Amino acid sequence: MVFLSKVAAAAMVASTAFVSALAPLEPPDGKVLFGAWYDRIQGDTPAAITQRIGNKHMSVWQSDVNMTSAGLQMPDQFISQVSELKTDAILYLTVYPIDGFDVVTDSVIGDLCKVVGDLTKGGRQVFLRYASEMNGPWFKYGQQPTKFLASWKKVADQCRANSDITKLALVWAPNSGDGYPWQPTDNPPPLSSFPDGAALDTNGDGNYTIADDPFKPFWPGDDYVDWVGLSIYHYGFTYPWVNNTLPPLGRARDMIAGNALLGNKFPSVYEYYCVPPSNKPFMISETGVAYHMEIFKGQFANPGVANNPGPGRVAMKQAWWRELFNSSFLTEFPKMKAIGLFEFMKYEEDTLRDFTNLGAHPGTRNPFDPPAAFDAVRDAFLKDLPNFENIIVWANVTDNLKATPTNTTAAQPSGQPPASAGPNKNSEVALRGGVWGIVLAVVVAVVGYKAVF
Repeated sequence: MVFLSKVAAAAMVASTAFVSALAPLEPPDGKVLFGAWYDRIQGDTPAAITQRIGNKHMSVWQSDVNMTSAGLQMPDQFISQVSELKTDAILYLTVYPIDGFDVVTDSVIGDLCKVVGDLTKGGRQVFLRYASEMNGPWFKYGQQPTKFLASWKKVADQCRANSDITKLALVWAPNSGDGYPWQPTDNPPPLSSFPDGAALDTNGDGNYTIADDPFKPFWPGDDYVDWVGLSIYHYGFTYPWVNNTLPPLGRARDMIAGNALLGNKFPSVYEYYCVPPSNKPFMISETGVAYHMEIFKGQFANPGVANNPGPGRVAMKQAWWRELFNSSFLTEFPKMKAIGLFEFMKYEEDTLRDFTNLGAHPGTRNPFDPPAAFDAVRDAFLKDLPNFENIIVWANVTDNLKATPTNTTAAQPSGQPPASAGPNKNSEVALRGGVWGIVLAVVVAVVGYKAVF
């Protein structure tokens, strides 16, 4: 009887271990992949960033891929620049169906999935973030859950079929729900003005408002998602975003947990999908603090007016990374396994905004802020780095990866980035996992047997 109970306990342990198996590209608990979306259009490079941060090799490099009515605009330059580092860093492709889902043809999807497949079969790991921030209205493809879900599943099925699926992770990444649905509150547009109004009206009150769920209409299902991501930024406290303010401790946490700055308590995407039963690894897919450098009126007069620095660039950005790379933050969100910095200066609304953390590059130039102002932020980050470097996963230097040319339409300069085989897709991984689960159960059961006798 004692033996049977031990075996049952062993089987339970083995079952738990199997259920908790890591997702594709997921690092062990307590470790975080660390990456950057860099401004290649303005001349920055992974090599330059690596040099600026003391020759530490980031584990993830991100760039954008546009699907347009003319076809796929693949950033071959991005692939080449990352390959020049000769590391095993993950290529993070943020894919925008920038002209809307109606022009995303099977041919364009095929081109994308061939590129992804060639990369993974050449040994390169790939994060694929398709139609990100789909819950916002700022993209032509935004707030259209029916078309999004159909397109997402088609991309997922085909890219998985063409790839080494142990090296590919599909990242489903909405925007934070703070402010959702980002429509006028005093005179909201009628539900009939949204093609997918019935799907967006999650509470069934006949309106599309802050009372509706920002995530569930867009969720493709566990079988079609490997990671969950979220875009989170600090722009300030009041709209229009022009004042430089210090992000308070807990601001990033609130954007994940669903505590609103803009008036609506919203669901936590982490609690939805990053705890059992979904239990997906979570990433902060792009993030930064907006330091408002210049204020513009009209069509961005050049130059603008120098803005009040408030608490200052260094203090604002340091407060943000100190919250993200904090042991208590990781304790609350143990499935947070990746953080991606948004390394851009960007004209938005009424200000020129600096989101960078990793030092000056050719694009960080304006009449009021010399390169030293950007480098001061980088220096503060490097000074803080020893306090949390133990959780960061860095890339390894290797010569074993192929630099895969894509033979697709050359990427056109796009300026700044804009802020069913499905259920069986993991058959190979599931089979391997199932075998190892059985082996583990047998091993643990034998250990239990020996402990009893």
